[in-house]
Amino acid sequence: MSPLGSCTALSERAGEPDSTVLNHYRRAQESIKGNDLNGTLHNYYLFLRHAQGRPETYAKQLITAYIDIGNIFVVHSDFTSAKGYYEKGLSLSEAYSEAREQMLSMLGLCQTCLYMGDTLQARCCNERLLRIDGVPRPDRLNLYYLNRATDLMLHNHTDSAIAYYKRGIALIDRHHLDQAGKFNSLLSLSKCYTTQSQIDSALHYAHLALDNAACSDIKATRQLIAMRSLARLYTRQGDAERAAHYQTLCYNLRDSVENLRDFLAIKSQQEQFEQAQSDAAVRRLAHSNTRMERLLLIGLAVVLLLLAFAYYVLRQKRKTDLNYQALFQRNKELLQIEREYKQRLLLASQPQAAADQAQPPTPASAAHDLDQVLWQRILAVMDSLDELCSPDFGLVRLTALVESNTTYVSQTVKAATGKNVPAFVNERRIREACRRLLDSAQYGNLTLQAIAESVGFTSQSTFNRAFKQTTGLTPVVYRRLSNQQSADQATDPAE
Repeated sequence: MSPLGSCTALSERAGEPDSTVLNHYRRAQESIKGNDLNGTLHNYYLFLRHAQGRPETYAKQLITAYIDIGNIFVVHSDFTSAKGYYEKGLSLSEAYSEAREQMLSMLGLCQTCLYMGDTLQARCCNERLLRIDGVPRPDRLNLYYLNRATDLMLHNHTDSAIAYYKRGIALIDRHHLDQAGKFNSLLSLSKCYTTQSQIDSALHYAHLALDNAACSDIKATRQLIAMRSLARLYTRQGDAERAAHYQTLCYNLRDSVENLRDFLAIKSQQEQFEQAQSDAAVRRLAHSNTRMERLLLIGLAVVLLLLAFAYYVLRQKRKTDLNYQALFQRNKELLQIEREYKQRLLLASQPQAAADQAQPPTPASAAHDLDQVLWQRILAVMDSLDELCSPDFGLVRLTALVESNTTYVSQTVKAATGKNVPAFVNERRIREACRRLLDSAQYGNLTLQAIAESVGFTSQSTFNRAFKQTTGLTPVVYRRLSNQQSADQATDPAE
């Protein structure tokens, strides 16, 4: 039997006394203090299987379990599951007038909605949080500031977000609230300053967050999050030694805190249990003679609808796949055309240079030639992958390398491509990323994030957006089509 137990055995023990049910809850609480997230999740699930049917007996414990499970899913970035548990906790805390648990459920729900992109519901939750009775106003105001700041940060209002995070930290100090409440604000301040390229300030707040992690019951989890941030920041700063130090600490701590395999096994086991419960309910319902005919008719209608829906989905998927294939081939052709064009341009430039030396330039042609010379210098710099793929490469660096000024460089790029310099740079980087995604022999073992960073992008979302704009495909689809084509060529060498 699995160390996590079996659904069948647990369902057979549904008649356990209250003390045994509460033991599951107490073990979950002990696992939290021991920073064992998977142990916490496992024991909470055991508790829920017996307590969910008796909310009047276990109301407060159920609310705590829902909130903690939601927090664990957030650690694993499973925001959809987290939202479901926060909603359960909020509903139960409102039904039983548990004000503080209602506030914590509302906090989790608000933060989850923000990261899922549901801004309207998040803002509604934040306003409701501020109006909860039975909790001191400083506690509510602190969480309101945190949610408000996160909202502003995710919508790129970085300066306003920084102000709200700092206001929340000051409130905690002024009213002597729980110091553990500073962690999210400190770490988010580090992210804000990273966005503004103020790496020293970002490092300062990341270190404060790491120090603050010791104040929390989930010390190791928060330490892991803070150390990951420090490793990224030192990498960006170019301090390889400190980056390696924090990366090593992350690796040492990750398996004990975020064992993904055990997490997925526990989650799957709970889903199987819930499915088994659902199936049992369906079977009991099916045994009712008075509803048998209605159930059969409903089941038949559902099957027909599902078949129709499946046919529609498969048809749409086929169309989408064909469109993706066409876009993929078009992008490959563009890469080939670009390579051939560069070769022809290189061959043509040599006799043209000799002709230019033999013929004295006129004032008009001299100005044109000057633009052409600047454009050729720009192209030469853009062909240098060391420069193009540097995260710091931009208009200022390009101007310095071609020995001109930003106005002339911008005008020349705009005249030649119709784009501004950042868009031109991003397009060239995306083309290089496409080449690397096609080169599975050299780059096949790299993740999409690593590919993005290797061509100069510091943000995965920016890379995804630029890739979609340039190629019409997402990086995931492009890699899948590239791998599929490589597999087809391997099975049919004649192609």
